[in-house]
Amino acid sequence: MRIKLGRFFVPLLLLIAGLLYVLSLHAYYVGFFNDDAFYIIGARSLFPGNPFWSIPSVAPSISPFMPAYPLLLAPLVFIFPNTFIPLQALSVLLTLGTVFLLARFIGSARPILLPVLLLMAFNPLTVSLSGTVLSDVPFTFFSLLFIVACRRRWDSKSMLPWVLLSTLAAFLFYLRPVGSAMLMALVVTLFLGRRWKEGIFCAVAGSLLIAPFLVWNYCLRGKPLPYLSQLLNPYLHGGRMASLISLWVSNLSYYLHELFLRYLLRWPAALSGPLASSLIIVFCCLLVLIGMAKEETPEDRRTPGFLPLIPLTLLFYAAVHVAWAWNAGRYLLPVLPFVIYYFFCGVDFVEARFLPKFPLRLAVGFLGLCLFLNPLATIVESSFFKDRPMSAPPRRTVEWIVRQTQPSQVIAAELDGQLHLLTGRRAVRLARNLDPRGFTLWLKRQKVDFVAVFPTAMSLKTAAGNDASDPYPTGTLREILKDSKSFKPVFHDAGEGSEIYRVL
Repeated sequence: MRIKLGRFFVPLLLLIAGLLYVLSLHAYYVGFFNDDAFYIIGARSLFPGNPFWSIPSVAPSISPFMPAYPLLLAPLVFIFPNTFIPLQALSVLLTLGTVFLLARFIGSARPILLPVLLLMAFNPLTVSLSGTVLSDVPFTFFSLLFIVACRRRWDSKSMLPWVLLSTLAAFLFYLRPVGSAMLMALVVTLFLGRRWKEGIFCAVAGSLLIAPFLVWNYCLRGKPLPYLSQLLNPYLHGGRMASLISLWVSNLSYYLHELFLRYLLRWPAALSGPLASSLIIVFCCLLVLIGMAKEETPEDRRTPGFLPLIPLTLLFYAAVHVAWAWNAGRYLLPVLPFVIYYFFCGVDFVEARFLPKFPLRLAVGFLGLCLFLNPLATIVESSFFKDRPMSAPPRRTVEWIVRQTQPSQVIAAELDGQLHLLTGRRAVRLARNLDPRGFTLWLKRQKVDFVAVFPTAMSLKTAAGNDASDPYPTGTLREILKDSKSFKPVFHDAGEGSEIYRVL
């Protein structure tokens, strides 16, 4: 009966999940995150007639955005240059592929297969991101593919699997720099198992595959990896220990809250007070840790050296994001399959030890699915009613820019990639930390013709809010633009919260 469940349940679940992802395709419009706009721009830049210098602020290279995802998108951009639907369809397929790989990782005969797949496939985070053109989706898919491949080939005596695994680990770095966590976890796990030859080979091979990009970046931009400078900025420029500890505690608290109270189970607001939230988080953490300690499948017993790989990967991945000044819930997508898996391994252990006659894992899975219904309905509703800030671009502002500006003119905006993708106009990102006179001089040097002001409440920002990569403070910007000698207001839309000023 368990085998039949695996055979028929997984295809049916993928079909239902795929339909839900299609219904949620417009939960976020393409370009909303700004990063997604740059991935598409980077893919277009690989073909004649779409020079990347149309965004002068990032010429002449795709850096600081990693090149692997634009390369994945490039064939679709070439075949379908006038629509984003195929790019979103690729994300949907990769999301379904992630669920399928998770099923393969668990095994069709495992009793936790049903609740784990339900909470992963229908998770609000999974559903909302399934149609986005962001690297989080392919990174999650290839991370799980890497783990599955490692477990299957762990005892191989041939060097060919290690060549392929090192290459896949390097590819994950090229998707997102934090992908280096996979390579580090692989090497450390091999060393812990005293497999020195394979460990040294993977370390050298992976480093050689990554090094050319770092050298290329350094030659072009003077930095081997812009993300690395963002990560190290608070630590190299006078950050006091108290402020650094505050950053770590703030990030850890944020991610634990998001992971366990929003994405593992969407706890009701009535249960989300400080004390209740803390108790729920501690309890969930304990179940995950129990799952890590007690879980051992038949495959794992045959390859015991593999067991530390996933916890080490999660540890390295978490360390980067706890130390980084930016935080966002979508960064949890790659760890979500493993956290849900270990959570239900812990639940399964508790059920077998203390409640052998009560189907605890099924009850928890059903509860989680019920708690997801309301946010899922909101996601689908937002996708269908395209008049919300996340699901619809500022159409009236975009139309005005297209009608009233020339292709050769330059517009300064906070979300420069988004503006270029929607309008085709050249764009530069607003500079920060300048006094009014310095800001005006900077606009002149950049040959900016217009300044566009958009709401930035949903933009990615640091906790401190004063980093050079943070959104320009809208209030400060509007104060500067009131200078009638340097700027003239030419467009305003209260509904979209946008303003455009001509630089005089």
